[in-house]
Amino acid sequence: MPLSRHTRLALALASLWFSGVGSDRAAGEGVSSGYYARTWTTDDGLPHNDVTHILQDRAGYVWLATLGGLTRFDGREFKTFDLP
Repeated sequence: MPLSRHTRLALALASLWFSGVGSDRAAGEGVSSGYYARTWTTDDGLPHNDVTHILQDRAGYVWLATLGGLTRFDGREFKTFDLP
């Protein structure tokens, strides 16, 4: 299933969030070569490739609302929670 433009943007932002690598460059001057980007899909355990919301909680988990349900990402794997 192809990823929507919104999902690609959300996953790109999430991958930068997970990288933990900062840039010393001023905003608008480009991206530091220290960034790492990765895309996660259903092949990696994401319940659906369309992600509508991303939130990080105080414990550091990243929560993703997808068209296939709510999932929590700990940096290694997804845990999906079934909604009633």
